[in-house]
Amino acid sequence: MPKPGMTTFAISRISDIPSCFALFITEEILELVLETTNLERHHKPGCRGWKEVDMPELKAFLGLLLLVGVYHSRREATQSLWEAQTGRPVFAATVSRERFEEISGRLRFNNRATRTHRCCKQGVFCPIVERWSEQLPCMWVPEQTLTVDEQLVPFKGCCSFRVYMPKKPGRYGLKMWLLCDSVTSLQRSQRGPKASRWCWAL
Repeated sequence: MPKPGMTTFAISRISDIPSCFALFITEEILELVLETTNLERHHKPGCRGWKEVDMPELKAFLGLLLLVGVYHSRREATQSLWEAQTGRPVFAATVSRERFEEISGRLRFNNRATRTHRCCKQGVFCPIVERWSEQLPCMWVPEQTLTVDEQLVPFKGCCSFRVYMPKKPGRYGLKMWLLCDSVTSLQRSQRGPKASRWCWAL
């Protein structure tokens, strides 16, 4: 039986922050996002004049999204992040605000042409979730002391499987079933009672 904790596979591949990030968001996943984002120009008339995204630009875009979380700017207006007086210099130095908003509006995670062939409700993200699910078990082995719990991830956007739970703090959101490791507090989550895809959540 494998020893609980981080796997040898993961330990041997982590040397710094970028290499750790690459274990979760692999080059295969990035290539998929890059390909499907650039394909979007064929489905929307307004995309015809836009410049295709390349891999360095996609990584820079994702890096800025992470910085939004680091700076606790989730509720801050996008424009303010680029302002000379109140913004963060790293945003303006990386990409223009117009280009950032353009990529944000075109970002896709699957091929629109094959979307109707997927029966699951989370079909838009299925290709990403499948690769994510294949990768995560290679990095962590849970302890033997596990328990099942449920969690509501707050979300008020448009989503066909959003639920309303009045006794939860957020009330509206996505219901997740969690397989919780009581020793490390690591959680393996599953969306809904009939979902078949799993992912790890800290």
